Amino acid sequence: MFETKMIEFLACPVCKGWPLRLLADKQDEVITEGKLVCPGCNREYYIIEGVPILLPDLFERRKLQGVLVLNEMYDGPDREVWSKWQQKQKSCCDLYSQPLSEEYQFWAKCLTESFAEFCFIKDSVLDIGCGDPSQSIKYISGSNYYYIGLDPFVLDKRTPFPLVQGIGEWSPFRDECLDNVTLITTLDHSILPHRVLKEACRVLKPNGKLFIMNLIWESHFSPEKDAFHFFHFSKQELLNLLPEELVVRETQSIDYKESYRRVLFLQTEKVRESKE
Repeated sequence: MFETKMIEFLACPVCKGWPLRLLADKQDEVITEGKLVCPGCNREYYIIEGVPILLPDLFERRKLQGVLVLNEMYDGPDREVWSKWQQKQKSCCDLYSQPLSEEYQFWAKCLTESFAEFCFIKDSVLDIGCGDPSQSIKYISGSNYYYIGLDPFVLDKRTPFPLVQGIGEWSPFRDECLDNVTLITTLDHSILPHRVLKEACRVLKPNGKLFIMNLIWESHFSPEKDAFHFFHFSKQELLNLLPEELVVRETQSIDYKESYRRVLFLQTEKVRESKE
């Protein structure tokens, strides 16, 4: 669902131009079809079935797709890596489209309830890698907050929540416009997790909060053999990725269904000073 008040937040994912110019036949509060034009580079981004497609040039953005398609014209040196990422993300989509085991549902419920207690939100929140917003929003507690979901894969366009098709490495939001950002099991699915965190920090207001939930691996085996994750982080590896402006305010570690990995909760705050 694209609400016109989202214009306040959205920017060009490539050059960060803002505000985007909205072109639509009907200027209602909710837009179903239209176009967003960057004032800086004149790139055009389509709104299709209520979802703005704010992807970098790497991906096709003229039609809404459940699984992203690499732009045929893109021939950058990292095309092969993004192709592999595309395959792993499709594996995730296929997994969650199947009935989940009772064990998985039990652990998912435990984690959802635990993180919702940990992640109390006020005002605006951007959920990076949200998947299905109607499910992801259950990980958040609070009242009277404005939720926006960002995900490269739009599996259900009928969501009642504001949803943007985009990726965390090229966040389509302007500088310092959001009070909170969440990364719920997102970073280990990203090709450039350091860049995702840098972008999350960029869009946070001063003293804004970044909440992270991610798997922590107690013992390592190669992510190359993992059909879903690009990284297997230790706790220290994940902490080392945080930009200097983000200061850790609270951590919590949760048992998981396998002994060789746990789940880490982080609450960080954006400050002007270095972490040192």
